[in-house]
Amino acid sequence: MNTAVNRKKQTGAVTLMGALFIIITVALMVIAINRMAASNITDTAIQNDAVEALFIAETGIEYASYRYANGTACATLETVIDNTSSGRGSFDVTGSIVNGADCSITVTASVSSVGAGSPDAAQRTVTADLRLSSGGVVAVGENGTILRWNGTAWVPEISNTTEDLMSVYCPSANECWATGTDRIILHWTGGTTWTQEYISNDGSLNGVACEPSNPSNCYTVGLDVRFKGRIDGVTLRWDGVSWTGALGSLPFNYYEDISCPDANCYAVAINGDAYTSASNWSSDSLNASVDQHGIDCFGSIDCWSVGDTPSTNTFRFYRRDNTGWAAVNLNANGDAENLRSVSCPSASACKAVGDRRGGQFTIVGWDGGAWAVESFNHNNRENLNGVHCSAADNCWAVGDYRNPRPTGNSLFWDGATWAYVGTPMQLDLNDVFVIDAGGGTGGAVSLVRWEEIITN
Repeated sequence: MNTAVNRKKQTGAVTLMGALFIIITVALMVIAINRMAASNITDTAIQNDAVEALFIAETGIEYASYRYANGTACATLETVIDNTSSGRGSFDVTGSIVNGADCSITVTASVSSVGAGSPDAAQRTVTADLRLSSGGVVAVGENGTILRWNGTAWVPEISNTTEDLMSVYCPSANECWATGTDRIILHWTGGTTWTQEYISNDGSLNGVACEPSNPSNCYTVGLDVRFKGRIDGVTLRWDGVSWTGALGSLPFNYYEDISCPDANCYAVAINGDAYTSASNWSSDSLNASVDQHGIDCFGSIDCWSVGDTPSTNTFRFYRRDNTGWAAVNLNANGDAENLRSVSCPSASACKAVGDRRGGQFTIVGWDGGAWAVESFNHNNRENLNGVHCSAADNCWAVGDYRNPRPTGNSLFWDGATWAYVGTPMQLDLNDVFVIDAGGGTGGAVSLVRWEEIITN
């Protein structure tokens, strides 16, 4: 009997232990399932955060585009857009530099994950290139030709004239001036059509420029054909309302080009001298021994002027600083040609172009210490008449059409090499202007590149 009781006790204990085991197992399974569910929820939350961070980064690109289009300089976007709230997260422009005709930006966005003990905030970083689509590059030439570079091709615009256009200048992404024969002046303020602001019966306006910080202070210079074919230099000034004659007529001579680094402008003439508007276009004592065709100033008193060669062995440049003008020569070993145009985005970067040198385009570059030949060989080689650089790595040059080639002449410099681009018009081009990527004034901005930076 004691044995039976003991067996019942043992059976009851086993049953109890089995029940406890089942209960503990179920409890552990419940805990495990709950933990797995919680982990899945956390993982899903992190994934959602990452997706939202990418959308916020795209919002950052859109906001940077808006600021850039409305006048914020590219280089300052990094400073003015800092940890801006958006949805559950924020975005920050962590980098912004001018890259040729584009503004390259880096945007980092973050979203805080939910839940106690959750990982650090999810982050996504993207880079993008913004381009002022209303700006770009503008070239002008014979028979009223006006071309605009849209990032991939030259597109003709309507000039409503057949006059030869000699010069172009754009004080902003939304405004340009072009001048030419019969002293015509054209104005562009958007769209694809230019309007005529001024025209005379004879002569030519060879150069136009504006004060960088004041688009209502512009000058154009050239020549006037007077009685019995007498040629005199002429200047006109834009005051924000109209173009009127300015002091500075040049008897028996004429102006070739102009540069306005500030309110004071400098012009060069066919007689080899330079003139300043500071004293009613009086002589600036360049006194070159050869005719001058192009001038560009990178500071209030710092300029380079280029013109004819004194010999086939020598390119001659003239440098202006606080002591006045001085000649600088470059030995070309019997292969020098006349220079027609010069552009200097800074004291350490200039390009000058000129007449064809045999089988090569004539291009020379200044690196801050010396001039060097950068001639570029191409089947379409011909005279280059204009060059302009918005930066050391963003220059365009244009020139005469080489018959019977199928395209006109335009070249692009990316900071390392020159590349032939060509134009759809089989006509001579006389000047080009690269609109600075520093910031717009309400124009449209195109997103020309977008990519995400993936880091492990």
